[in-house]
Amino acid sequence: MKTFTALLTGLAAGAAIGTLMAPDKGSKTRDKIVSSAKDFGDMLIQKRDEGIEALQDLKDQVVEMTKGGNGHKKSTASRRQSSRSTRKTTAATAAAPKTA
Repeated sequence: MKTFTALLTGLAAGAAIGTLMAPDKGSKTRDKIVSSAKDFGDMLIQKRDEGIEALQDLKDQVVEMTKGGNGHKKSTASRRQSSRSTRKTTAATAAAPKTA
């Protein structure tokens, strides 16, 4: 994420410096800056929307997995019950007298 932010910052700074150094009239330069800023803002909005969509997809996958929708995951209550049964069986086996 830091790399992406640095890239965007570098692109914006480069565009601003390039525009300011161009030998155009002030009004044309301001128009270019406004246009570049709008394009940059549109790109950020698009990236934000893509990120939100990716997070929504990830959330949906996690919710589906926790509901046991894939058939492979046990619920937390099921795992606890299984663990208790195993501990009781182990404790009963250890407490039973050994016969030779």
